[in-house]
Amino acid sequence: MTVTSAPERMARTVLVVDEVPELRLLVRRILEGPDLCVLEAAAGQDALRLVRRVPPDLAIVAHHLPDLLAEQLVRALRETPRTRYLPVLVAAPAGFEGTVRRCRSAGASGTLLWPPDPAGLRLEVERLLRPSPRRRLRTPVLLRRGPQEARASGVNLSESGMLIEADGGLRVGDTLVLSFCLPREERPLSLLGQVVREATERLSKGRAYGVTFRGLTRDDRARIACFVRFQPSAPADAPASG
Repeated sequence: MTVTSAPERMARTVLVVDEVPELRLLVRRILEGPDLCVLEAAAGQDALRLVRRVPPDLAIVAHHLPDLLAEQLVRALRETPRTRYLPVLVAAPAGFEGTVRRCRSAGASGTLLWPPDPAGLRLEVERLLRPSPRRRLRTPVLLRRGPQEARASGVNLSESGMLIEADGGLRVGDTLVLSFCLPREERPLSLLGQVVREATERLSKGRAYGVTFRGLTRDDRARIACFVRFQPSAPADAPASG
């Protein structure tokens, strides 16, 4: 298992899981640069150990691994809270439609022809790493302002902040601690935020407020980014082969 040290600034990371060193090196040469770091794993279990330490922003999983089926690794990533919303591309040669179909059913976000075409690989990676401006998130939110606590409701979430619905009493400039859970995660996020606007959106149960996050940890940022960017894929109807 090889890990490339990420730069000090917040570089995006792509994990490549393939038992063939030459293919991992090819992906590194195509993708790696100042704002993107490539991590490598030669087997599925190596990849699972790695993501527990260094959650990537995207994973590319080869159709054949020495220890796990590709769909088993995709499913394991979906069942792990830190990677539940991780974009996952399955890389397979032509003729492996059955493997591709099973991986998409397990939760893969898309597929790549393998070995990769450099231009096509860069475009697909850029597409999946491009943040969605916002993603709808209806979830209870606990607000704390000093010793005071109040209940609110999340409306949507971005990598930089959250739109919440509250009964009122918030003012632009207020500093808050927001505690909420992402869907299907048991460990809550507890984030520092600041009210930056009273939103023009008028909702049925109260007023809407735009809150910007402050001082996110790398883990907090990775969990939010994976949820916001997650693009589930519908099961393919390709015939079972491969």
